[in-house]
Amino acid sequence: HKAQVTLSSLSPFQLLLIAIVGNQFGNIAVDDISFRPGPCPVVPQTAAKDNGDCSFEENMCNWSNPAPQDELDDVDWARQYYYDQAGPPHDHSRGDAKGYYMNLLTNTPLLLKGGTRGWLVSSRFQPTANPKCVSFYYWMYEKLIDPAGLSLGSLRVFVRLIKPGKPLSPLWRLYNHQGQRWFPARAPIVTTTERAPPQTPYEIIFEGVWGEGRVGNIAIDDITFFDGDCTTEPLGAAAVLGECFFGRDMCGWTPLSEFDDYSSTIAPTTEPKTANTVEESLWKMARVDYKPAGLLDHTFRSPVGYVFFDVFLKTAMQRPKLRSPLLEVSFSGVRCLGFWFVAFGRSDTTALEVVLLDMSDPESIKKTIIWRLEARNFANSSRTDWSYAQVSVEAKGDYLLHFEGESSDGGFALDDVTFFDGSCHTRPPAAVGKG
Repeated sequence: HKAQVTLSSLSPFQLLLIAIVGNQFGNIAVDDISFRPGPCPVVPQTAAKDNGDCSFEENMCNWSNPAPQDELDDVDWARQYYYDQAGPPHDHSRGDAKGYYMNLLTNTPLLLKGGTRGWLVSSRFQPTANPKCVSFYYWMYEKLIDPAGLSLGSLRVFVRLIKPGKPLSPLWRLYNHQGQRWFPARAPIVTTTERAPPQTPYEIIFEGVWGEGRVGNIAIDDITFFDGDCTTEPLGAAAVLGECFFGRDMCGWTPLSEFDDYSSTIAPTTEPKTANTVEESLWKMARVDYKPAGLLDHTFRSPVGYVFFDVFLKTAMQRPKLRSPLLEVSFSGVRCLGFWFVAFGRSDTTALEVVLLDMSDPESIKKTIIWRLEARNFANSSRTDWSYAQVSVEAKGDYLLHFEGESSDGGFALDDVTFFDGSCHTRPPAAVGKG
């Protein structure tokens, strides 16, 4: 029988193989001891001490789909092997068609559409003082790529704290087609705000989201947890605080009115506000029954999954704000903020600004408008087409970002807020900063 276990230590160590004698009518033997780089799930699964490791060859190892009544997702993950051309043609553990893995299903009682998501939830972990990492293998393959672009979907990993509100912290994320094979992945288990190991019991969540294409596979295999620090693999999958595609919540972005001053609500929020908790003219999550007419989200072309503000025939100018979590300065001191937007409405006064708030001295907050676009200066053929925008964000210390709207009759929608290291040219060219 094959056995394996991950070894991790911050100092030199020795291994002991200890056998316990039973009734003396059998044999205990070992052979072919070897070492190889990288983590691996405990084999056989029965030897794992409920630590979350799983190759899925025997069962799901206490990983589970949320109950339907919890209304946390739309579709299940299934433990399966390759059959009837469903799922990847082989698993990672065994490398053949009879090996098991977890596959994001496409069959659901509801209409499968862009934005349909499935959660796979671990058992509960207890907090530890030492850093911890999760590793796994993923398969993200799109069989038919639309000429309009990649549209498979996304795979994300979260840590969810077991406390009121159960806030989520993103650990890892990738989007769309990656290739027709198993790729290694890993991420440090840290909370969003402290960037440190969780201090309360927690769960790990794998979230798969189908895009508009839905012709392909999103699957995972060989989940492993190990002690020690690690870098994110691949590097481009590292989750960045403030990134959001607004599929379920605002990811820590907070809607404020124009009367909220710049020193209020500085601490990151753990329970994002939604359309039910903000006033009519503020930024809000799109709902099926309340959103701009005909506007689909940019990420997956689903009916909802973006934020917007829309002002209706107000006599006074409205200036709603959308505030980021408190963001740390990058190593280089500059990041590129990217996002997609739609301008709509009937007023030439409608505009959108990106405002940088330097929080290095909370007693003297410096405000800089780094990007501003007036709807009347933006020649877009259709007010339901998403347009890309980007701007460099330079900071010397911690900072906040605001999306600040301005309108008496109209609004803007936002989606897919991302950050990239380094500077970038301002887009669209019509957008300018005021300094």
